[in-house]
Amino acid sequence: MLPIDHIGIAVQSLQDAIPLYEILLGTPCYKRELVAREQVETAFFRRGDTKIELLQSTDPEGVIARFIAKKEKACIIWPLLWRIFMPK
Repeated sequence: MLPIDHIGIAVQSLQDAIPLYEILLGTPCYKRELVAREQVETAFFRRGDTKIELLQSTDPEGVIARFIAKKEKACIIWPLLWRIFMPK
């Protein structure tokens, strides 16, 4: 299997999500970036060789905003991340 470069997670608010993911992943956010052409602001974490990218829409009609509205917060990722990254 090829290594995973990064995992993207849609969030409603980076301000709310960053502190939670810092606790969950046990590592600080190392980079934030505004990607105007994709209508997102991103925040990155590194866990081993894998990067976790949080994406917040900068446009209420943007792809990420529509995805969150459709999935009602995309919260299914929490149990998966918990199993992958939390020590037993």
